[in-house]
This record gives sequence, C-alpha cells and structure tokens, in this order.
Amino acid sequence: MVNGGEEAEYASNTDAKSFMTEIVEVQSNSKIDEFECALAVGRNIKSVDDAYLLYCEYAHMKGFSARRGKEAYFSGSTDLYMKEFECSSQGIKDRKRSANNNRPVYQNLETRTKCKARLRIGRKKNENWKVTIFESGHNHEMAADGQKYLLRSARKVSFAQGETLRAMSNAGIKPSNALSYMENESRGVENLGFTRKDAYNYLNQATKGHLRVENGDAFELIRYFKTKSNDGDLFYWDIEMDEDGLWRKMIDDFGLEEHSWLSGMYKLRHKWSTAFSIGKFSAGLKATSRSEGTNAILKDGGKRTSTLSEFVQKRWRMKENEEDFKCHHKMPTIVVKNQPLLQHAASIYTIEIYKIFENELVNSLNIEFACPPSFMEN
Repeated sequence: MVNGGEEAEYASNTDAKSFMTEIVEVQSNSKIDEFECALAVGRNIKSVDDAYLLYCEYAHMKGFSARRGKEAYFSGSTDLYMKEFECSSQGIKDRKRSANNNRPVYQNLETRTKCKARLRIGRKKNENWKVTIFESGHNHEMAADGQKYLLRSARKVSFAQGETLRAMSNAGIKPSNALSYMENESRGVENLGFTRKDAYNYLNQATKGHLRVENGDAFELIRYFKTKSNDGDLFYWDIEMDEDGLWRKMIDDFGLEEHSWLSGMYKLRHKWSTAFSIGKFSAGLKATSRSEGTNAILKDGGKRTSTLSEFVQKRWRMKENEEDFKCHHKMPTIVVKNQPLLQHAASIYTIEIYKIFENELVNSLNIEFACPPSFMEN
C-alpha cells in the first residue's frame, strides 16, 4: 500500500517534471521565433553558406530536415544571384529509375509531401545577399524532441569525431564498442550528432581504396595477385583449390595425425565446410547464422555488467525510437496506385507490418510484376 506521504511526493515529482517540460517548450518556441525573425524577408545574409547553416539550425530546432534547392546565375557568369533552401519533403518522388541503381526509385519509402516551406535569398550585381522569400508553413508532422537527432540535415560526423573513430578502429576496437564509448561521452546518442549508420558509412568511405583481405575475400586476393604480376616480372603466384590436399598438408606440417578432435572434424567436413557444399542449395543461410546474429545484438548492446533494464533502454529502445521516427516521417510506396485498401493499410500500419500485409494481398490476387516490388527484395 502507498501511504499519503508517498502519494504527495509522487504528485510533487510529476508536477515538477510537467513544469520543466513546459519551460523547455517555451524556450524552444522562443528560439524558433528568433530564427524566423532572422530569416524574415529583407534580412541581410552574409553568404550562401551562412544562409544554409542558419536554415539547417532553424530546421533542426523546429523539427524538419532541410536541403539545398534551385539556384540561378548571372548571365554569362558563374556567380549566383539566387539560391533556395527547402524542406526535404518538398515536391514529389521521381518515379523513374535511378541513374546509378538498377533498383526502381518507386521502391524507396515515400518522404515527399509537396511541402511548400522554403527559404530564398537573392542579390543584385555587386550587392549583398538578402532574404527574398521565406515560407515557414509545413503540411506534415514535425519531429518530436527525442527524435530530432535523426533528421538528415542535423546529422554529420565532424572531423574530430571521424578521427576518433578511425583511430579506435585502427587500434582494433570494434566500431560498435567505439560508438558506445562516444555515445556515453556525449551523454546520449541524441547528443552525438550522427547515427550508427552514419558512422559505419564514414568508416567504409575512409577505408575505401585500401585492400582489406578478410574471410571470404579469396577472389579479391586473386585479383590483387593478378595486378601485382602485371606490374612486374619478379612477382609469381599460384593457387591450390584442393581442400583435401590443404587439410592433409596442415596435419602433416604440424604433426596432428593423432589429434582426435581434428580427425572428427575432418570426417564431418562435408557438413560444416562451405568448400564442400557449393553445389547444395542453402538460400545463403548458415547453420549458426541465427545465433550469430543474436549474439551480435547482445554484444553490441552492453557490457557484462549491464543490467537487463540498461540493455533494453540503451539499445533496443534506441532502435525502437529510430523505427518510430521512420514510420512517422516516411510512408511505404503502394505497389498498386490508388488502391483504397492498401492506402488505408499504409496509413495505420507500421512500415514492416504493411509490407507483410501488402505481400499477402498481392499474392492472394495473383498479380505479376515486371519489376519485383520492395517486399520481394530479400
């Protein structure tokens, strides 16, 4: 039972939290008003870059993502006289195929809502930049305070952060552990300035061009050897594909003929070695793939000293928050345009549940597609 004193303390704490929330909202609204005043029509702007940074800060504060838009140049010159910055939900999706990807663009999630919010700056020859158009109204939902860090224009791996990631990676620290450290140092992932996906993309880009031979990279190694042999006459290489011969050579070199465990593993080689199961269908799955995937999640989620509550709140809650953000600000592309049932399902289901529903409905109608839709990718 809860006594009167505990009830009073609980009510007091609740009132305090509500009061603090109201203060934060008032401060946020006040800051937004300041930005809108600075972006009002007729205001002077130092440069195009300053205008973009100012609009991005305003967008982050308000809860939308910004991007660069149209621009125009003085006749016969490379000098700009007009530049626009707009909400990332402006316009409609291009239904054509991407020039750099064989996958149809229509399979990507919908993010465009024909939003009209934008900032335009302009100038006359040899004069300063000024705000000529500022439309602040949006036709879509703003990101919640706890999800604003996921906005694309608010995310960037700074030079210092990138150097820290590279140094820790070069020292043999797993990216997931390096990111956990940086998140703790920033007092939360929302204060880091980028997501884990951004960090992995940064590291992949930083190591691009450097040959890294890892498990399964045999073909890359062969390609490298071919390149080396073409560069000089003194480089020679050969490859042996006889797996049985390699195994026996290892046993002989290290005197392991009487090793019972290795002998047992050799007898079972057709069950665990991919070299002996190339001709067997497995749908790309390995016997341990499920447990390895689960272990990866658990290892990335926390330390051995982490409590169950800390683990759930830190990793799975963060993932849930990211999925919630995606469902609020993106929509699945409906495979059959103007189909009322699918439109209604897309408006009430999460993206993943909608894909399952769409798959079931399309299969029940026995529809064939020239290009496989999104739910048939995997």
